[in-house]
Amino acid sequence: MSANERRLLSVFVLLLLVFASIFGIKQLGKWSARLGQQEHAIELRKIEADALLAQADYWKQSEAWLKEQQPSFESESETTQELLDFAVKEAAQAGVTITNKQYQKTESTAWYSQFGVTLTVKGKLPEVFRWVNSLQNQPSAFRVIPFLKVTPDKDDAEAVLCSLQCWRWYQPHTDAKTTS
Repeated sequence: MSANERRLLSVFVLLLLVFASIFGIKQLGKWSARLGQQEHAIELRKIEADALLAQADYWKQSEAWLKEQQPSFESESETTQELLDFAVKEAAQAGVTITNKQYQKTESTAWYSQFGVTLTVKGKLPEVFRWVNSLQNQPSAFRVIPFLKVTPDKDDAEAVLCSLQCWRWYQPHTDAKTTS
């Protein structure tokens, strides 16, 4: 091998080492960035876990309150009818007219069983909102209104139409006789 060939080979090896070093540095930079992101995610999870642990007593008390206060049910049809009867009674007291009523499909989870009705009522705005408030003004009754739509009535300028869903949550009850 001649001197020129040796120089050319050493330049080639040197360039190969430079490119390999650049590639290695880039890969180490990416790896370091991934480790930094993972470290940040772990720090956030630790902060969240610490916050949840600090609130553990509150959540234990809340769970105990739920187990003690949340009502249980015997029959799906009776429970849904009871919710509908309550809504109708409150509507009569508030002076609003129920124009449409429909049962919702029962939903059961590990934490609650949900029964609901969809109602459309007609009345003056203050009476309608008093009625809506009366449906859910007691947290211990476990009634909620997740959907509410109020529109003006085309036929009566002083009245509104209100469509809403009213749910009530009960303790999960797997061995009850259910009828849909």
